Amino acid sequence: MKPLSILLLLVGFSAFSQENQITPIENVEELKKMAFENNLGLEASSLRVDEADARIGSAFTFDKTEGYFGNDESNRAGDQSLDVLGVRQFFNFPTVYFARKKVYKTSFRQEQSTFQLKKLNLEQKVSRVYYQLQY
Repeated sequence: MKPLSILLLLVGFSAFSQENQITPIENVEELKKMAFENNLGLEASSLRVDEADARIGSAFTFDKTEGYFGNDESNRAGDQSLDVLGVRQFFNFPTVYFARKKVYKTSFRQEQSTFQLKKLNLEQKVSRVYYQLQY
């Protein structure tokens, strides 16, 4: 029983050592690519850009149509009030929808610019560290 447990420990440690092997990085472009893929802040900024892009299409959304039923006491026919059945929907003035779309487009461009700035900042930091380690 004891040799089996020692064998399992050795196999387990060798599996961990193979898993954590460090591969050498050949050039700065490979390092930048790795940094872009693994940076959570950059990924979050990219998702904000996607969200702002999706929001542009929602500028022309309208309120839901409502149905209603009621009694009109002020408009009596004979001795009974009238039953009223209707449908209503509220619309804003058309310029509101176009202004909203313009705001959403501006927000999208702002998020794109923020993403590009974060990407350039990360690229600069990675390049600086890479060249410091090279020399």
